[in-house]
Amino acid sequence: MLFRSASGAGGAPSEDATLRDERAWYGLVALSAIFAIPAALAVLVFVLVVNAGTTLVWTTLPEQLGVPAEAWTVLIPTLAGILVGLVIRFAPGGVGPRPAEGHGLGGDDHSGAAVLPGVIVVAIISLVGGASLGPEAPLVTILGGLAALVATRMGLPAKAKVALSRSEEHTSELQ
Repeated sequence: MLFRSASGAGGAPSEDATLRDERAWYGLVALSAIFAIPAALAVLVFVLVVNAGTTLVWTTLPEQLGVPAEAWTVLIPTLAGILVGLVIRFAPGGVGPRPAEGHGLGGDDHSGAAVLPGVIVVAIISLVGGASLGPEAPLVTILGGLAALVATRMGLPAKAKVALSRSEEHTSELQ
């Protein structure tokens, strides 16, 4: 169970505590299902923006500007790297967890919404600029941060916040 039950006689969970735990669990499942719809829309918008930016930067612009492919292949990742560095340096709240910290899968507690704009901007720049292979890691961080923000704004307990914002494999600490 997500939340430990209060023990009755002999260390067994009391019937009232078990019922409360089941209600809390089903409420959390319902909240997760409700959150899934806007989360899916956020993923869709993010992927559409990255795809449009990639087409613009790697197909449309080089054709219109007449820049040789060799020069473009060096220019765009270099500019993207500079832009990422500037965002990391100047974004309010920073840009979220470092990749070595797990992108929300154990090393990051999604402590606030302040990092979300920086994470989104850096993810889009690095994906469009060719410095990253896919959107999975930034999307985990973005969606985990949004889930934590929703849980915080709703005043949910810390364990519910963790359950909403982390993957299933890392919720064992809640049991």
